[in-house]
Amino acid sequence: MAKAKVCILGAGNGAFAYAADLKMKGFHVSMFEVQEFYEQNLSAVAKGGIDFNIRNNLPICGGHAAIDLATDDPQAAVSGADVIFLVVPSFAQKAFAKAVAPYLTDGQIVVLGPSNFGGAFEFANIMEEAGNTADIVLAETECMMYSGFKDSPTSVWVSGYKMGMKFAAYPASKTAAALRAVQQIYPEWTSAVNVLETGMSNVNTVFHAPIMVLNAGRVESPGEFLFYWDGVTPGVGRVIEQVEAERLAIGRRLGLNLKPHLQVLIDWYGISGCKGDTLPEAMATNPVYQWDTAPSTMQHRFLLEDVPYGMIPLESLGKITGVPTPATTAIIELAVLLTGLDLRGAARDLTNLGMGGLSLEQLISLVNA
Repeated sequence: MAKAKVCILGAGNGAFAYAADLKMKGFHVSMFEVQEFYEQNLSAVAKGGIDFNIRNNLPICGGHAAIDLATDDPQAAVSGADVIFLVVPSFAQKAFAKAVAPYLTDGQIVVLGPSNFGGAFEFANIMEEAGNTADIVLAETECMMYSGFKDSPTSVWVSGYKMGMKFAAYPASKTAAALRAVQQIYPEWTSAVNVLETGMSNVNTVFHAPIMVLNAGRVESPGEFLFYWDGVTPGVGRVIEQVEAERLAIGRRLGLNLKPHLQVLIDWYGISGCKGDTLPEAMATNPVYQWDTAPSTMQHRFLLEDVPYGMIPLESLGKITGVPTPATTAIIELAVLLTGLDLRGAARDLTNLGMGGLSLEQLISLVNA
């Protein structure tokens, strides 16, 4: 069987890792960056490919990946692709969806990796606005497949590779067939119940904002510290555990048996040595995180993405399910004050997706249809 052709939308840390790893595995890989950022983010790859470097004990190999096409032409990028991975921060997903929506064709699978909450809903709306009725499959993963960072315009290093990551199509009736196709690329992926599960399962929603908010003075002071290893003190850990408890309670009301994030970390990163009896312990000792320095500003995607596209939707789901979310709400309010931004106005919650009037039963029926 011929290997699938894949397209990577984006040119950040994750996009580089997806593109390089899949090219190293023998797939035909195209990459797309919007014209505004192409010269800065992708033009060097078009000339020289990507150097892919591995840290830790991972089941993938490093090397040099000569990408087949790196372009700012959306039609050329997606043409002939079997699977298209959208690997950009949530606040950039709309721009990429608008760029490629007119050119998608029957049979293509678009995977938002990750979506955070509502990415597939938003993409479906954009397809409709573009007047494209192609029979594509929209799908989501619960997180980005790789943990790592770009260290030059043509190189990326990876310290984590997530084993058993969950995948769901929208609607869920398409998940089984889409997963079989995508498992030709990532055989480690497993099925989620629906996109509510993937949208509520990104560990970044629970981890990033509490650590940022509760270490605000340290973030804004001179000097580096390790975001997880130093930032998850016992007190910070207790807040994270409360946000996690609220997430799990909302999941139960949605009919989802969400996996606790402690088990998620061990499942994903056990191969690299992650262990612990509590979630804070696993976070603060995970070998994958040993190089993760903290941001030096509150104007960072750990707040600008993970609050409006993760925590605020979680709060929104708490309201529709009747689950109180005091810890989640407290972190949101502090993030708004610390950034000085209207994070609620930017949120991709049910209201801003045009779904605010749905009942709990209607929402579940919509994602499972």
